[in-house]
Amino acid sequence: MSIDQAINQDGPPAQDKRRPSRRTVFALVPLAALATAGVGVGAARLLRPPDVPATPLGALGSLDGGLARIHGIIPLETDSWKPPEPVATLKSPIASGGHRVRVLLELTASKASGVRFESTDFAVGEIVGFRAEPLWASQQSAIISLGENLQVTFIFEIPNKAIQLVLEGPGQLRLALGTAHHSNL
Repeated sequence: MSIDQAINQDGPPAQDKRRPSRRTVFALVPLAALATAGVGVGAARLLRPPDVPATPLGALGSLDGGLARIHGIIPLETDSWKPPEPVATLKSPIASGGHRVRVLLELTASKASGVRFESTDFAVGEIVGFRAEPLWASQQSAIISLGENLQVTFIFEIPNKAIQLVLEGPGQLRLALGTAHHSNL
């Protein structure tokens, strides 16, 4: 009998009937979950466009009825400035890994409707979800008429090494704080 005949007599080769091992199945389950999560995050990103980019430090940002600009971010530990009267929230100890900064904001009414200012409309935020409400503001509320300016000083407590901090305000106002305020502590 020749080799060709021997192969044909046995018929087609038997198919491998092995099932995946338990270890293989258990390894695939986390990979499938990770892939599903990745698809979900990708879909969410496509459905929700990124936030409005922050206006660079010192540039003018728009808000309803006018313009806003940050004049400075000054770490309190390098500054002898103090609020005109004692502030209870500033007497509490600073959280570990944080420092306090004074943010100087100027608002200008450029439309006839003017600008309505409420200090509670402002907060410092970071890309990773950090958010800080003001510990103190030089003014709580005001109405700024066309052509008028309002200078406001805020005090915030922020992380020492935070990146991409922005002062968020009413509407879509986002003013970048830069990195010069970082503490070496």
